Amino acid sequence: MTQGIETSYAGITFRSRLDARWAAMFNLVGWRWTYEPFDGAGYIPDFTLDGPNPLLIEINPAVTIGELLDHLNRPVAAMRSQWPHAIAVFGGTVEPSGPMVAARVERGEYGLNLGAIAAVIDDDIAASMHSSHYLADDEQLDPDYRDQCLWWVCTTCNRFAIRHELMFWRAVWPCGHTTFRRPTASDIDVLDGYWADASNRVRWNPRGRHG
Repeated sequence: MTQGIETSYAGITFRSRLDARWAAMFNLVGWRWTYEPFDGAGYIPDFTLDGPNPLLIEINPAVTIGELLDHLNRPVAAMRSQWPHAIAVFGGTVEPSGPMVAARVERGEYGLNLGAIAAVIDDDIAASMHSSHYLADDEQLDPDYRDQCLWWVCTTCNRFAIRHELMFWRAVWPCGHTTFRRPTASDIDVLDGYWADASNRVRWNPRGRHG
């Protein structure tokens, strides 16, 4: 949970402008969300993305994938007994820095970082990863496997979606579809425009009026 200036948006008073900015961003990309959906063990999660493949989200002002991965520990520890789905941390930018963007752009591809994610690894998924040689026969993964998540585009609903970096065959969040593509340069321009628009919708007013 971020600390900052309380900001009103869409009839809700958010604890920080960054929380409100992400809510506006979710609206712009067409994702249904709930703010502070339920109480955890001494912890209240910031958001859930609602849909066939739901996702719990913590907002943190960090701006690199490494920092966001570090911040996964708290929500995973607090929420895993109550929340059986994936848990993610989004940061202070719509495109946190990390190795994925540079590597893909060099090859003429577009992969765009979004945040850090802990995706549940059950026995079926682990077996699939072993049989596909993504894991060595004797290699084991944490049941809450942490990695970066990426902006992708669902080709079924024609909306932006969230894809796990390693387990790319899994259904994307939050729509739950399994047909998707990486974003193009024009898609990235759209995301950048949405993020700027989201900022304008929740900009701070010294008189106490917000978006």
